[in-house]
Amino acid sequence: MGEAYFFRAYYHYLILRWHGEMVYSDRLYSLEEDPSTYAVRESVHTSVEKLCADLDEAASRLPVRQEGEEFNRIDKGACLALKAIVRWIVAQPLYNGGLRDADGNPTGISPLGDSDTRVGAQEYKEYKQERWQNALKAAEEFMEVVDMGRYKLYKQYDETEFVANSGDKVYKRLEEMFRDNLFYNNEVILTLLNSKDTRWIQDNIPESYGSGQTRNQPTQEQVDQYEVIDGDYGYDIYTSSSYDDKNPYVNRDPRFYRDIVYMGAVLMGKEYNVAEGSADALVNSSVRDTRSTRTGYALRKFVQNDWTINANISSMHFPLIRLPELMLIYAEALNETDGDVNTMKSMLNQIRERAFMKPVPPIFDTDKKVRREYIDRERRVELFFENNRYFALRYKGIITNPVEENKEEQYLAMPEDTRAQRWFDEKKMQYPQTQHYIHGMKPVLDENGAIKVGGKSYRMERFEGQQLNPRRVTYRDYFFPINSNEIAKTPSLKQNPGW
Repeated sequence: MGEAYFFRAYYHYLILRWHGEMVYSDRLYSLEEDPSTYAVRESVHTSVEKLCADLDEAASRLPVRQEGEEFNRIDKGACLALKAIVRWIVAQPLYNGGLRDADGNPTGISPLGDSDTRVGAQEYKEYKQERWQNALKAAEEFMEVVDMGRYKLYKQYDETEFVANSGDKVYKRLEEMFRDNLFYNNEVILTLLNSKDTRWIQDNIPESYGSGQTRNQPTQEQVDQYEVIDGDYGYDIYTSSSYDDKNPYVNRDPRFYRDIVYMGAVLMGKEYNVAEGSADALVNSSVRDTRSTRTGYALRKFVQNDWTINANISSMHFPLIRLPELMLIYAEALNETDGDVNTMKSMLNQIRERAFMKPVPPIFDTDKKVRREYIDRERRVELFFENNRYFALRYKGIITNPVEENKEEQYLAMPEDTRAQRWFDEKKMQYPQTQHYIHGMKPVLDENGAIKVGGKSYRMERFEGQQLNPRRVTYRDYFFPINSNEIAKTPSLKQNPGW
């Protein structure tokens, strides 16, 4: 019964992520009932109260840890983790106070603008601090389970152990965590089993590594999130005095080397070379007409370094919810409620220390806006390629925020053929996050270049990815549509804005 309550909440949580407002189905419906009397979407705040009630009921029925033949079934921690996640979602700008200004203050303007036809549109424009207080309380309830010893960060292997054939760049701890049952038993809260198999690896490795497809190509936007180790602390690439954009792949967060295949990286004992004339040469094309990268990068996270085309690699699991996500929710809720800085700093530094990354710098203690930036960046790095960023962009109302749209206007005012590099050189900030453009880095022959690959010297240079037309991301893209057949059968459901 506890599991049944959990999964009723979980499936409604999936509706919340994709569609927003919903009908929370918590009873049986009679065929004699008129659907228009019950199939009416409601405010997400109303639905979340019902969802959290189900999770509380589930938590009360389930043990802290399932043992014996029940091992790996839903336990109390999974219930409280999901509760914290949904409380965090509805504290975000999409549902709490609207768009944020440059300083992070709520403006009361809907991310959907004048096209916001949601049931709770007016309610969502109102900022309520209690929503963050609820997220904080839910995170604290989950952390009580952590304190009981149910969950802990994976810390097998030490700083002297590296993955073979990786150029002594990829820490064994970071790659093996996704292959080790201890990781799934102790750190992962909910798991999708056997989802990354031999064919998946071949789909993602570069072509010359075994008929690879290079399907998932990280963008420069993601690469720029990995901080630089500068002395005793980690700094973003825009403020670090030691970062060199022409030689950008040194002294980066260790997770960068685990996640990204870049120019000169060693994968499976072989250097990755995207220079012109190489087997994996970069192709900046408006269509994906080759197996080559279009950004200068290939995906490494979840790719097994000992894979070969004839290998019989066991399938890897995929973490749906794991401990660092809850630690970051706890830190963010503390920051938004002006809570204890040392506690939120501890949350981030524990995650970073596990990855052999340096702590956050002293400025973290003094500036709430800087703390926001570090928390958001830590989320993008730690949870990269774990189905998180897509939703966080929308919860936070980033893609239609006038702050980002204004940055895009400044970006487009620069000469088209040089603006990718000029933006970094002159602005020293992230590219506009409107999701209209993507960027990459290409190697340029330079006898003074610090990057040595294939007996030649290169420097790196930023470029804008070619497109037939800029991608259009508008207010309607905050939510997926409801299937038109469902709307036809039950008109009272009402379609999402813009669809």
